[in-house]
Amino acid sequence: THVFNLSSTQLAQLISKVHGPKADEQRVDKCFEVISAIMWRTLAKIRKDLEPRVVTVCRPKSLERDHVIPHNGQVISTVKVNFSASHADALELVFMITENKVDESSLVEEVVEKDSGKFDYIIYGANLTFVDMEEADIDGFKVEGQCPIFASYTIGGVGEGGAVLVLPGVKDGKNEDNTGRVIIVTLPEYEL
Repeated sequence: THVFNLSSTQLAQLISKVHGPKADEQRVDKCFEVISAIMWRTLAKIRKDLEPRVVTVCRPKSLERDHVIPHNGQVISTVKVNFSASHADALELVFMITENKVDESSLVEEVVEKDSGKFDYIIYGANLTFVDMEEADIDGFKVEGQCPIFASYTIGGVGEGGAVLVLPGVKDGKNEDNTGRVIIVTLPEYEL
Protein backbone atom coordinates (compact mmCIF):
# COMPACT_ATOMS: atom_id res chain seq x y z
CA THR A 1 0.00 0.00 0.00
CA HIS A 2 1.25 3.47 -0.87
CA VAL A 3 -0.23 6.88 -0.03
CA PHE A 4 -0.03 9.94 -2.29
CA ASN A 5 -0.98 13.40 -1.05
CA LEU A 6 -2.04 15.85 -3.75
CA SER A 7 -2.25 19.49 -2.74
CA SER A 8 -5.03 21.64 -4.18
CA THR A 9 -2.44 23.28 -6.47
CA GLN A 10 -1.18 19.92 -7.78
CA LEU A 11 -4.76 18.78 -8.27
CA ALA A 12 -5.68 21.92 -10.23
CA GLN A 13 -2.63 21.39 -12.47
CA LEU A 14 -3.60 17.75 -13.03
CA ILE A 15 -7.17 18.67 -13.93
CA SER A 16 -5.97 21.46 -16.24
CA LYS A 17 -3.61 19.02 -17.96
CA VAL A 18 -6.50 16.60 -18.62
CA HIS A 19 -9.36 19.05 -19.31
CA GLY A 20 -7.27 21.84 -20.81
CA PRO A 21 -6.43 25.33 -19.53
CA LYS A 22 -10.09 26.39 -19.44
CA ALA A 23 -11.02 23.67 -16.95
CA ASP A 24 -14.11 24.58 -14.97
CA GLU A 25 -13.37 25.54 -11.34
CA GLN A 26 -16.04 23.11 -10.14
CA ARG A 27 -14.06 20.22 -11.59
CA VAL A 28 -11.46 20.69 -8.85
CA ASP A 29 -14.12 19.71 -6.31
CA LYS A 30 -14.96 16.48 -8.16
CA CYS A 31 -11.74 15.02 -9.47
CA PHE A 32 -12.28 11.30 -8.80
CA GLU A 33 -12.64 10.52 -12.51
CA VAL A 34 -9.44 12.38 -13.45
CA ILE A 35 -7.39 10.63 -10.77
CA SER A 36 -8.90 7.26 -11.73
CA ALA A 37 -8.18 7.80 -15.43
CA ILE A 38 -4.56 8.74 -14.81
CA MET A 39 -4.01 5.81 -12.45
CA TRP A 40 -5.69 3.43 -14.93
CA ARG A 41 -3.48 4.62 -17.79
CA THR A 42 -0.33 4.49 -15.63
CA LEU A 43 -1.02 0.97 -14.37
CA ALA A 44 -1.87 -0.16 -17.91
CA LYS A 45 1.61 1.00 -18.98
CA ILE A 46 3.20 -0.92 -16.10
CA ARG A 47 1.22 -4.10 -16.82
CA LYS A 48 1.87 -3.97 -20.59
CA ASP A 49 0.29 -7.09 -22.15
CA LEU A 50 -1.83 -7.64 -19.03
CA GLU A 51 -3.21 -4.11 -18.95
CA PRO A 52 -6.72 -3.85 -17.51
CA ARG A 53 -9.48 -3.27 -20.06
CA VAL A 54 -12.16 -3.70 -17.40
CA VAL A 55 -12.11 -1.73 -14.15
CA THR A 56 -14.49 -1.57 -11.22
CA VAL A 57 -15.74 1.76 -9.87
CA CYS A 58 -17.28 1.99 -6.38
CA ARG A 59 -19.14 5.16 -5.45
CA PRO A 60 -21.66 6.16 -2.81
CA LYS A 61 -25.27 5.69 -3.95
CA SER A 62 -25.89 9.39 -3.46
CA LEU A 63 -23.12 11.88 -4.08
CA GLU A 64 -25.17 14.50 -2.24
CA ARG A 65 -25.12 12.75 1.15
CA ASP A 66 -23.53 14.28 4.22
CA HIS A 67 -21.10 12.18 6.25
CA VAL A 68 -20.35 9.53 3.64
CA ILE A 69 -19.29 6.39 5.45
CA PRO A 70 -18.42 3.22 3.52
CA HIS A 71 -21.30 0.77 3.76
CA ASN A 72 -23.33 -1.58 1.60
CA GLY A 73 -24.95 1.43 -0.06
CA GLN A 74 -22.27 1.66 -2.72
CA VAL A 75 -22.88 1.56 -6.43
CA ILE A 76 -20.53 -1.02 -7.91
CA SER A 77 -19.99 -0.45 -11.62
CA THR A 78 -17.70 -1.82 -14.29
CA VAL A 79 -16.17 0.12 -17.14
CA LYS A 80 -14.97 -1.76 -20.22
CA VAL A 81 -12.85 -0.42 -23.04
CA ASN A 82 -11.98 -2.04 -26.35
CA PHE A 83 -8.77 -0.08 -26.77
CA SER A 84 -5.43 0.11 -25.02
CA ALA A 85 -5.78 2.22 -21.88
CA SER A 86 -2.00 2.71 -21.82
CA HIS A 87 -2.17 4.66 -25.09
CA ALA A 88 -5.50 6.39 -24.44
CA ASP A 89 -5.93 10.08 -23.82
CA ALA A 90 -6.74 10.64 -20.13
CA LEU A 91 -9.84 12.65 -21.10
CA GLU A 92 -11.13 9.66 -23.08
CA LEU A 93 -10.78 7.46 -19.98
CA VAL A 94 -12.53 10.15 -17.88
CA PHE A 95 -15.41 10.01 -20.36
CA MET A 96 -15.54 6.20 -20.18
CA ILE A 97 -15.59 6.26 -16.36
CA THR A 98 -18.29 8.94 -16.35
CA GLU A 99 -20.53 7.82 -19.20
CA ASN A 100 -19.87 4.14 -19.98
CA LYS A 101 -20.10 2.51 -16.59
CA VAL A 102 -22.47 -0.42 -16.09
CA ASP A 103 -24.10 -0.71 -12.66
CA GLU A 104 -23.39 -4.22 -11.34
CA SER A 105 -24.74 -3.61 -7.81
CA SER A 106 -27.87 -5.72 -8.23
CA LEU A 107 -25.82 -8.59 -9.67
CA VAL A 108 -23.46 -8.49 -6.69
CA GLU A 109 -26.39 -8.39 -4.24
CA GLU A 110 -28.07 -11.29 -6.06
CA VAL A 111 -24.96 -13.49 -5.84
CA VAL A 112 -24.48 -12.75 -2.14
CA GLU A 113 -28.16 -13.37 -1.35
CA LYS A 114 -28.11 -16.63 -3.30
CA ASP A 115 -25.61 -18.20 -0.88
CA SER A 116 -27.12 -16.46 2.18
CA GLY A 117 -23.86 -14.59 2.78
CA LYS A 118 -21.95 -17.79 3.64
CA PHE A 119 -19.01 -17.10 1.34
CA ASP A 120 -16.58 -14.23 0.96
CA TYR A 121 -16.31 -12.46 -2.37
CA ILE A 122 -13.56 -10.20 -3.62
CA ILE A 123 -14.90 -6.94 -5.01
CA TYR A 124 -11.92 -4.68 -4.38
CA GLY A 125 -9.18 -5.89 -6.67
CA ALA A 126 -11.06 -8.54 -8.65
CA ASN A 127 -10.46 -5.97 -11.40
CA LEU A 128 -8.46 -2.81 -10.90
CA THR A 129 -10.87 -1.01 -8.55
CA PHE A 130 -11.37 2.71 -7.94
CA VAL A 131 -13.19 3.71 -4.74
CA ASP A 132 -14.67 7.22 -4.54
CA MET A 133 -14.54 8.55 -1.00
CA GLU A 134 -14.02 12.19 -2.02
CA GLU A 135 -17.01 13.34 -0.03
CA ALA A 136 -16.15 11.42 3.16
CA ASP A 137 -16.29 13.83 6.09
CA ILE A 138 -13.17 12.53 7.80
CA ASP A 139 -12.66 15.63 9.95
CA GLY A 140 -16.34 15.71 10.95
CA PHE A 141 -16.36 12.16 12.33
CA LYS A 142 -16.80 12.22 16.11
CA VAL A 143 -16.94 9.55 18.79
CA GLU A 144 -18.28 10.75 22.14
CA GLY A 145 -17.67 14.33 20.99
CA GLN A 146 -14.02 13.73 20.09
CA CYS A 147 -12.53 14.14 16.60
CA PRO A 148 -9.71 11.92 15.37
CA ILE A 149 -6.20 13.34 15.28
CA PHE A 150 -5.21 10.87 12.58
CA ALA A 151 -7.22 8.53 10.38
CA SER A 152 -5.78 5.69 8.33
CA TYR A 153 -7.69 4.05 5.51
CA THR A 154 -6.77 0.65 4.14
CA ILE A 155 -8.73 -2.18 2.61
CA GLY A 156 -7.88 -5.76 3.53
CA GLY A 157 -8.26 -8.70 1.19
CA VAL A 158 -7.67 -6.75 -2.02
CA GLY A 159 -7.34 -8.98 -5.09
CA GLU A 160 -4.45 -8.97 -7.58
CA GLY A 161 -6.14 -6.27 -9.68
CA GLY A 162 -5.46 -3.70 -6.97
CA ALA A 163 -7.51 -0.87 -5.48
CA VAL A 164 -7.23 2.92 -5.50
CA LEU A 165 -9.07 4.94 -2.82
CA VAL A 166 -9.61 8.66 -3.41
CA LEU A 167 -10.17 10.59 -0.17
CA PRO A 168 -10.42 14.27 0.75
CA GLY A 169 -7.11 15.97 1.49
CA VAL A 170 -5.79 16.46 4.98
CA LYS A 171 -6.70 19.83 6.48
CA ASP A 172 -3.63 21.57 7.81
CA GLY A 173 -5.41 24.08 10.04
CA LYS A 174 -4.45 26.96 7.74
CA ASN A 175 -6.76 26.13 4.86
CA GLU A 176 -10.21 24.98 5.94
CA ASP A 177 -11.31 24.75 2.30
CA ASN A 178 -8.56 22.29 1.36
CA THR A 179 -9.46 20.72 -1.96
CA GLY A 180 -6.45 18.42 -2.10
CA ARG A 181 -6.79 14.64 -2.17
CA VAL A 182 -5.24 11.62 -0.52
CA ILE A 183 -4.85 8.64 -2.84
CA ILE A 184 -4.29 5.25 -1.26
CA VAL A 185 -3.05 2.63 -3.71
CA THR A 186 -3.06 -1.06 -2.82
CA LEU A 187 -1.33 -3.12 -5.49
CA PRO A 188 0.77 -6.26 -5.72
CA GLU A 189 4.20 -5.44 -4.28
CA TYR A 190 6.03 -5.72 -7.61
CA GLU A 191 3.88 -2.87 -9.05
CA LEU A 192 4.53 -0.37 -6.27
